[in-house]
Amino acid sequence: MRPILLASLLSLLIILPFLLWGEAAETWVDQFLSNETSLWLLAAAIFLLLAGDIVLPIPSSVVATASGAFLGIGLGTLVSAGGMTAGVIAGMLIARRYGRPACRAFVGVEEYARLERYFRSHGILILVLMRPVPVLAEASVISAASLGIEMKAAIAYTSLANLGVAFAYACLGAWAADRGTFILVFLISLLPPAIFFLGTRLATGRLGH
Repeated sequence: MRPILLASLLSLLIILPFLLWGEAAETWVDQFLSNETSLWLLAAAIFLLLAGDIVLPIPSSVVATASGAFLGIGLGTLVSAGGMTAGVIAGMLIARRYGRPACRAFVGVEEYARLERYFRSHGILILVLMRPVPVLAEASVISAASLGIEMKAAIAYTSLANLGVAFAYACLGAWAADRGTFILVFLISLLPPAIFFLGTRLATGRLGH
């Protein structure tokens, strides 16, 4: 639960300026993004944040939704999907480098054992299903790589899944940006991961059977 708490804290820090300064904060963001250089800097930041989410408590749903809100659906999707896939590759390389004991300690003994059972039963499909789920998306990648899953196939499948997830968040972000303030974008970004996380937790008892 610690990664979720840390991600929640970071999310609060992101939204805090908009809660405190409202329109002034949004005006500053609009002015910042009016410069093409700033736009590409934002795209690079989004890419790096989503890539780093594999080992850091980044609120990825907020970042991916903001990508659609600020970069548009097309560019937002590509940047987000690219960052997510870079994170998958990094996670697999890290897991292969440090092996099972380190990965088990990083993911958590119980979570690792649970994910191992799922992989034994359902294979690479688990990686695809976990992509939109907070914490488990990263944990599943690291666990699968340490268990010897075939990297090329895993990267191919997760890349396609990442495109779908990134597109969905980008659409949500663009929709929210057209209809309200950044606070609406932020609130919209919290709904899908909460639904997926709770749904996965309710279903996990059945996946291992």
